[in-house]
Amino acid sequence: MQKRELIRNYNRSTVLEIMRRKKVVFRAELSRETGLSIPTIMKITDGFIQHGLAVGAGRGESSGGKPPELLEIVPQSRLFIGMDISGTKLKCIVMDLCGDIVYQKSCYRRDLPPHFDTDTIIAYIESTIEESGVCRDRITGIGLSVPGIVEASNGTVITSIDYGWKNKDLRTPLEQRFNLPIFIENSSRTMAIGEKWFGKGEKTDNFALITVGHGIGGAFIINGEIYDGFYRMSGEVGHMRIDPEGPLCKCGKRGCLETFASGSAIKTQAMALVESNPQSAILTLAGNDKSKIDSDLVFKAAAMGDELARSIIDNVVNYLAIGLENLISILDFKLIVLSGYVVKGNDEFVKRVKNQINNTRQLYYGEKPIEIKVSALGEEAAVIGAATIPLRSWVSSVE
Repeated sequence: MQKRELIRNYNRSTVLEIMRRKKVVFRAELSRETGLSIPTIMKITDGFIQHGLAVGAGRGESSGGKPPELLEIVPQSRLFIGMDISGTKLKCIVMDLCGDIVYQKSCYRRDLPPHFDTDTIIAYIESTIEESGVCRDRITGIGLSVPGIVEASNGTVITSIDYGWKNKDLRTPLEQRFNLPIFIENSSRTMAIGEKWFGKGEKTDNFALITVGHGIGGAFIINGEIYDGFYRMSGEVGHMRIDPEGPLCKCGKRGCLETFASGSAIKTQAMALVESNPQSAILTLAGNDKSKIDSDLVFKAAAMGDELARSIIDNVVNYLAIGLENLISILDFKLIVLSGYVVKGNDEFVKRVKNQINNTRQLYYGEKPIEIKVSALGEEAAVIGAATIPLRSWVSSVE
């Protein structure tokens, strides 16, 4: 009996997922795609109509018999909250069943009270729901994207350097306040989930999402799911050692990838090197104020032909390509999706990284090119991924 119920649940969730993606569909089309009989499809879809998830949407053209009825998903029949606290901004969205954003809100962290805690998160979610004007009864789950190491099974943040949290239970207070399923996940993983469902990873079940921003992080989608690793610490690509004699990293090791190829590494290198190169356009663009140097200015100076800036970017291209080559050699990904402010708008930089990887690989592997793409979701990937987690959970368990 239990096995039969599992099969029924699987069939329902499969049908709902097709309807969710296509939005408007014929029952016969559902039968063809799932392999289920028309009577089974009718029973499942009639249940969806009864529960307000779908409605009839007119009839199609007849091919000789009775015109077939179109079914349409009701996008706002279920709603999902996503919140991202991993960047300089707090972001919160209300997402519908089809993945469309119904309402979104954001603010800079610096504009919030200095003591940022669970109460701040709860208040921000509350204000988002209130301002959106959506029906609370339709909200089905909440996902939270957090920087740091997260134990998703119990909603605990093992450690978050950004917030100074250690073994912090985020799930329990949110469950108590909202009485809904709560999902806590690491920000790189939420970004990968967002890309898998709605971005550049939508058509593949295996890819790596690598974030190149202030630091370097990553997450791996393998066989359509996040790969966790034994301790759920997979994806720490930024702490792959490239040079054991290199700069000291915040993790305590020397020569990690993010000490060479992150936004903070570009800034650190430029600030040190302009001391002996005061004529550099980097310093000019910064108004002769070293403290205002950042990676964006270095890229601008390189585009102007500044030799110092170009040498810094050359090194970043080289080290990032080496790090990604190492990753590809181990896990054999064909697709790498890049995100973060270092790659945003820097198409030539991304092209150079891709070319170095493929030129190096060709020497040994022959013509087996790697695709390097920039995230389609950009800075919204984490918050979209956060809302996608409860959406996925609900779709897979729909009754």
